[in-house]
Amino acid sequence: MQNNEVRCEDGLRVNLTTMNATFPTTQGSLHPVSFVYVDDKRVVKVEYNASVIPDDVSALLIPDGSGGYSSVVMNSVDADSMFTRMFYLNGHGLKYFKPFSFQRGLIGTTVYVFRVDWEGRGESYVNQWLKPAGETPAAETSAANETSTSG
Repeated sequence: MQNNEVRCEDGLRVNLTTMNATFPTTQGSLHPVSFVYVDDKRVVKVEYNASVIPDDVSALLIPDGSGGYSSVVMNSVDADSMFTRMFYLNGHGLKYFKPFSFQRGLIGTTVYVFRVDWEGRGESYVNQWLKPAGETPAAETSAANETSTSG
């Protein structure tokens, strides 16, 4: 991070003060069609109309839980989709889906399991679930501590 600017491996540059996202190109710095990031309570989608990359490119900025960031470049239709919110953002801001379990396979595959909260008793926030690499997310720990009782 330099001067409050995140520079991701895929070329995305984000000013964390203004949350302005650009990619360096041969035509200068251009915006993605849309840029998605999380704040404390919600998922925010910023759409750009001027100085935009000609392809239908959107960018997602993902906090890693230890002050760093990663990003994913995707089609703009997927940028703030339910899949993106559940897989990349661990259900951040979702009222009816709660992270339940997270497992990483031997070859690096990941599986997230969510439970449905039919009453919508509060939203999930990404900072509750993100842990530095190698640590167990809180969702897995809490799921292991829950016991099932039946009638």
